Amino acid sequence: MPEKILNSQIQSLERALERERSARKNAEDLLRQKAMEVYELNERLNVSTERLRLSLWAGNEAVWEWNAREELFRLYTAITEDEVKIQERGSLKETIRELHPDYQQGFLDTWAAHENQESEYFKYKALRMSKSRGAYRWVSMRGRITKRDEHGKAKHFIGLFRDIHRSELRKETYNTIVSAFLHSTRPGFIVNLKSRHIECNDLCLKIIDVDKTNAKQQDLNAILPIEAVMSAIVQGEIKFPAQIKLLDGSNESVGIYLSEIPDLNQADPHVVAFFSQAPN
Repeated sequence: MPEKILNSQIQSLERALERERSARKNAEDLLRQKAMEVYELNERLNVSTERLRLSLWAGNEAVWEWNAREELFRLYTAITEDEVKIQERGSLKETIRELHPDYQQGFLDTWAAHENQESEYFKYKALRMSKSRGAYRWVSMRGRITKRDEHGKAKHFIGLFRDIHRSELRKETYNTIVSAFLHSTRPGFIVNLKSRHIECNDLCLKIIDVDKTNAKQQDLNAILPIEAVMSAIVQGEIKFPAQIKLLDGSNESVGIYLSEIPDLNQADPHVVAFFSQAPN
C-alpha cells in the first residue's frame, strides 16, 4: 500500500478517534450535569418534605386526599422522607356520615359548589366524630380539586385537615362573654391581650364620648388605658387608678377594676375591665 494512502487512513482514524473522545467527554459532562441536577432536586425535595412535615406538626394539621377511581378518602397524619402514614381511609359517604347531622348537607353543598367550579377552593368547618375520643370535635377542612375528567367532574382532590376544637371552644366562650358584657349595666370594655382588639359596651362609649357607629380600634386603643391594664395584670392588681385620653386631647382620671386576672400564657387571653369611677 502506498505510503500516502496509509497516512491518509491513519489521519482518518485519528480524526474518528478524536470525535469519539469528544463525544464521550460531552456525554460524561452531560451525565455529570444531570446527576448534579438530580442530586440538587432530591435535596430540595428533602428540605421541602421536612418543612411540610414540621408545618403540619406545628399546625396540628393532616393531609387528606380523595381519588375518584377508588372512591376513597385518605387522611395522612405523618409525612417523612421514608414514610407516609395513613391514619384513616373511607368512602365519601362514610366521610360525610362522620359529620354531625347538622353539617352533612352543608358539606355536600360546599363540595358540589367547588366541583361545579363556583369556588376556587373547598373550605368547610364542621363537628366531626372523633373515633379516638368518641365525641364530636370541631374540624376545619380545606383544599381543591386537582384533576377533573372531560366533563369537569372531580377525579382527584387534595387538601388540609385540622382539629380546631380548642380554638372554637375559646371563641364560643369569648363570644358568650362579649354578648353578656355588651348588655351589662356597668360601663366597661373587653380587650384581647394579644391582638389588642377592644369591645366597649354602650355605657363605656358614652363615658369616652365615642359614637358607636364610628368606633375605630385605633381610637379605642388610644383612649382607653390598655397599658395600665397590662401593668395591673402583671402585678396582680384588680383595682387601680388610670387615665383615659379623650379624642379632644384632654386627660381624665378614672378608676378601673378587672373581673379577674387572666392567664397570659393562654392562646387567646382577654380581660373584662369596668369603670369603678367615671371621669368627673
